[in-house]
Amino acid sequence: MISETHNEAIVQRFDSLSEYLGQCENPDGSCQRGLDWDGGLTPREAFKKATDGDPSCVDTYKGEIAKLASAHAAEMAFVTRPDVWGSRVHMPSFIAGRPDCMRRRQKRERETRVVRIFVSLVCSGGIPADTMLKRGAAVLALIEWAQASQFRVEVSLVAELPCSPKDHVQIIPLDVPLDLSRTGFVIAHPAFVRHTLYIGGGRQLGFNGGWVRYDLGFRGGYDPDPNKRYPVPRRLIGCEPSDVFVGMAHLHDLAVKDPKKWLATHVSQILGSETEAA
Repeated sequence: MISETHNEAIVQRFDSLSEYLGQCENPDGSCQRGLDWDGGLTPREAFKKATDGDPSCVDTYKGEIAKLASAHAAEMAFVTRPDVWGSRVHMPSFIAGRPDCMRRRQKRERETRVVRIFVSLVCSGGIPADTMLKRGAAVLALIEWAQASQFRVEVSLVAELPCSPKDHVQIIPLDVPLDLSRTGFVIAHPAFVRHTLYIGGGRQLGFNGGWVRYDLGFRGGYDPDPNKRYPVPRRLIGCEPSDVFVGMAHLHDLAVKDPKKWLATHVSQILGSETEAA
């Protein structure tokens, strides 16, 4: 783990989820506050599932994830190109007498490009567990789409912990290739945030249970352009313009209210950055 001190916070960069869990306190309590809070898991159960994975977390939303991901599959699977033969005529080219006036669809081929996705785990205590699970399903759909589109996907968790004397921002990369049973649990399940992260990892840092600071920018971010949202967290984390930063969970989360629109926004961001890089 590498620690960096900034004016706003101490940034901790872990090598892996396993390293992060290794420095956490394994909660020995069996308390749980109910389905709306932690999804019905005790701190001990949450720590075990973060370590071993939980296929049921992905299976619950498998159909929804596949439906969202497949909706954008065609955008990357095929491309229309000019040719001397094809399924339809491009009239301006035909009138101009060009030999490649036909248009045909062919499978898109490209060199593998890395897509980095940073997922904020910041969440108010008032957010129901079901909202967090649905948000997680949308994030997993984005990951599935990117993988199916031949991108190499790197996912990192981001946590902002109000601590004394200085706040901490933790960056936890997930293993590549991604283990979806483990990825699904740590991204989507409220017990990971509310038990493992806040209790197991935050207690030893002096986490005070408070709400995130406004000046760190984790609470804002409603600009239509995804690259202009959360400027301070993106700078602290080291996000490039082409990287996807999934902001904190909130009651009016677009990933929950309209997951198709949320997914389309980030698909466009990834495709747009690919065009710029070409």
